[in-house]
Amino acid sequence: MAFKIEDIERHWDHTANDDYDGINAKTNSYSRRFEEGFNLLPLSDGAYVLDAGCGTGNGICYFAQRRRISGIGVDVSSAMLALADAKFKKLGLSFEVQKLDVEEMTGYSDFFDAALSFEVLEHTPSPRTYISHVYRMLKPGGTAVFTTPNTSWAIVHWFVAITGIHHSEGPHRFVPRREIMDLLTEAGFKILKEKTSVLIPAGPEFLLAFGRRLEKMIGRGWMSRVGLRRIFVVQK
Repeated sequence: MAFKIEDIERHWDHTANDDYDGINAKTNSYSRRFEEGFNLLPLSDGAYVLDAGCGTGNGICYFAQRRRISGIGVDVSSAMLALADAKFKKLGLSFEVQKLDVEEMTGYSDFFDAALSFEVLEHTPSPRTYISHVYRMLKPGGTAVFTTPNTSWAIVHWFVAITGIHHSEGPHRFVPRREIMDLLTEAGFKILKEKTSVLIPAGPEFLLAFGRRLEKMIGRGWMSRVGLRRIFVVQK
């Protein structure tokens, strides 16, 4: 599916104003991207962090409430950034927001200690370009976490969107695992960790707990095939 940055901007502006945060608050798999990203990414107090597609800022809030960090959250959606900025100010977080595509951040080479990318790869017109710019902006030795849906869940995302169970993904292309790994290494990243998680994305607590136990039981090989979310932790 071919799409442009302007298409992404329109979709997420609309979605932000259509109770995006309220919808995701009911979906456990949404918060797990931040929980698992935090647990896997080596991040120290004092780090200056880029959230390259910060949305409404929930990833930054999760990390900044657990580490003393500061930085910049960028996104192409003005509506998303307005919500993010309000959260940062309310919580007293040392993060600023900028309405930018990462390609426009030309003055930030070798600038950030770490980067966050939660469910952004599938919404970029060129994942190769996006990844290369995140690499450029990290300091040597800097780390990043990228999360993105497993391609095997594409039909589920389509179904919940058309039935109104969840918000639409909008313009996107789910990127296959092999392609992601090739793009990361092509950019110059060293892949430190890889994980596939989430079998049961939402439901009562007993069901979510069962899903987590099942993830451990079936092992890494099967999870790579059937898990909802792929997570890559990399280093420049």
